[in-house]
Amino acid sequence: MAGRTIRVNGVVVTPGQMPLPPAVNGSYYFQFSAGSFSWASWNFW
Repeated sequence: MAGRTIRVNGVVVTPGQMPLPPAVNGSYYFQFSAGSFSWASWNFW
């Protein structure tokens, strides 16, 4: 995730940040910007 920005429902968050911003229509939308590497991984528990 080096150099990437993470947004949840339009709000910038840091990895592992809790609680998440409020749900939009009962859902969470995750967006990841381009980063330092062409690859990245992400897990959701």
